[in-house]
Amino acid sequence: MREFRYMDKMIEELARGRAMEKILRQ
Repeated sequence: MREFRYMDKMIEELARGRAMEKILRQ
């Protein structure tokens, strides 16, 4: 359960980073 939560957090951070990159590129 703890590992799953860690992965979920990592995916969220990655998605946020991708979104920021998209906004910056525009």
